[in-house]
Amino acid sequence: MARRNLIVVVLVLCCAMAATPQTAGTQLGTSKLDIAVLDQSHFAVPAARVEIKLQDQVIAAMSTDETGHAVFPALTPGRYTISASKEGFETALAKDFEWKEGVPGSLELTLKMAAASKQTVEVRDTTSPVEVSSAPSATVGGEAAKELPSRPATVSDALPLIPGVARQPGGKLQLSGSAEHRSAMIVNSADVTDPATGEFGLTVPVDSVERLNFYQTSYLAENGRFTAGFVSVETKRGGDKWKWELNDPLPEFNIRSWGLRGLRTATPRLNVEGPIISGKLYFSEGFDYEVRKTPVFTLPFPFNQKKSEGFNSFGQLDWVTSDKNLMTATIHLAPQKLGFVNLDYYNPQPTTPDAGRGPGQFIGSSYMVWDKQGNIYTGETGSETNVGRITEMVAPKK
Repeated sequence: MARRNLIVVVLVLCCAMAATPQTAGTQLGTSKLDIAVLDQSHFAVPAARVEIKLQDQVIAAMSTDETGHAVFPALTPGRYTISASKEGFETALAKDFEWKEGVPGSLELTLKMAAASKQTVEVRDTTSPVEVSSAPSATVGGEAAKELPSRPATVSDALPLIPGVARQPGGKLQLSGSAEHRSAMIVNSADVTDPATGEFGLTVPVDSVERLNFYQTSYLAENGRFTAGFVSVETKRGGDKWKWELNDPLPEFNIRSWGLRGLRTATPRLNVEGPIISGKLYFSEGFDYEVRKTPVFTLPFPFNQKKSEGFNSFGQLDWVTSDKNLMTATIHLAPQKLGFVNLDYYNPQPTTPDAGRGPGQFIGSSYMVWDKQGNIYTGETGSETNVGRITEMVAPKK
């Protein structure tokens, strides 16, 4: 009897346990947390990393499926920090998310496109006082210009060898993409641009040039009166010993039908320099004589020859007055005769005039002073008369 009562008591206890409501731990197993991850266009973001943190400690992590969802099992009731991240997006964060016991939860996180990466470099250094200077120049030395195959005789012939300078089909120069009259030229700090035409005219012989500089963007006010390029010519001083130099002495001839048919071009150049008073007074002279016959191919030979003849002389005196003072005086003579000006098919030789340039001259002086700190100051004195104006035009005789 006692054994039967024991079995009945056990059966009653089992039935009571089966009828008892589930415990809290069992309830957490049935509730879930569904997290949806979307982009700014509300499209699902698959393979996004979703983490659940409790007090900065990751307690659960999962990647979203193809529909952008990540389903977590039930958690212990409390407040959590939930984040979603993916490469190319900014991390989305939900702080203090409250999970309640036995209640299914859901959360939607939106990922924003990550901004372009930015790098900032900060350089700090001490700065010197502001120095007013022009842009870097293209430079050609006088000795280098004389060795070129084109055999330039003057500064105008050497300028097209510098980047930014080109010679037009008509023979004029184009500097920085603009015509010659929009540019300026100085020789030893003296402006030699023709004020009437704005062009350079006959320039200094290349044998007298120490350095030829071309500035494409020289916006110093001291060099004004131009809007394109700027040419600066520095002539060389006489040496400590007397010497002379003869360049390009051989002429060129017209060769037609296997025979010589007259002179075509002759440009001999002579340069003399040396000390008049050693250590005090120096002299330098560059002289070239030029004869050119330019053919016009629309007319028959020999009635298609435009002629030019003249000489170009540049003399310079340098006087060293003291160890900190230098005075320079220069004189430039360049008379020229032109034959059959503007010759072409519609204007043959009997209808074209002759012209003369000169005997215009440029006379001026410049000075250079050194101070105790080694700074150099330059200036100009004297007068100047522009070279290259057409002074007469006479039709040839019938």
